[in-house]
Amino acid sequence: WYLIDEPDMQRVSPSMVEEAHNTLKRVGATKPTSLVLYKGDESQWYGNIADITMVDRYPVPWLPLANFSQHIHKTRLATDPARPVIAVIQSFDWSAHQSLLPGEKNLRPPTEYELRNMTYSALARGANGIFFYSYADMLLKDRKYPELWAALKRVVKEVRQRDALFKAEHVWWPKAHHFENQDTRFNAALEASVQSVLLHVKSGDQAISKGHYILAVNTTPLFHTYRFRLPWNVSDPVPLIFENRFANTDGSWVVERFEPFSVHIYGPLPLSKSP
Repeated sequence: WYLIDEPDMQRVSPSMVEEAHNTLKRVGATKPTSLVLYKGDESQWYGNIADITMVDRYPVPWLPLANFSQHIHKTRLATDPARPVIAVIQSFDWSAHQSLLPGEKNLRPPTEYELRNMTYSALARGANGIFFYSYADMLLKDRKYPELWAALKRVVKEVRQRDALFKAEHVWWPKAHHFENQDTRFNAALEASVQSVLLHVKSGDQAISKGHYILAVNTTPLFHTYRFRLPWNVSDPVPLIFENRFANTDGSWVVERFEPFSVHIYGPLPLSKSP
């Protein structure tokens, strides 16, 4: 049951949204309730009302792409860990609805790099689900935007093939990292330009074996030489899954040259080196 769209933008109070949720439950609704927020900051008020909390930030091209993952992260932090958070990803061209962004110019749909980056950024920042959204009048299936439709299908196919990774558990580790160029170590949201997280795949499949992986996402349109310390020292090579190569590592630190908006997945990580 979809309770409401962007109550934070419509100035609908949390108490009214909660009453709508409670009313459905009182009359015996068995399907989960959901709502969508625009601002992750508002999750402290709305994030734990519905059974599912969703966040829609549509940044391309009028906001930095890093703004998207920042609000996913805010929502995750303010929402009960057991409650699903779904990232709603822009899959449309703002120029078709320019009246909603008065004064903005050079509007366009997201590129495949941007679609893919938002998808993996959502995973990195704790989202439990992905929802690709387009206005109905965009007619994606009717090939009004053939490049966007083709890119979207490729990204969705990749997510399905890597389902085990998107179901993985986030694991804390004493992360240390470093940017060669200190002047660009922060993105436009004043967070680390490359977001890296440790994931534990408990049940693997044909595409992804069970084990621990590090997902690293460049949230900027810049190149970065990025170093991070592994959760434990290893003696065996660290593979980059789906890239047919091994990481540049000394067994403790990994160093990687990141292209704009690129994504790298390291793992499964070798077992800890014996003392």
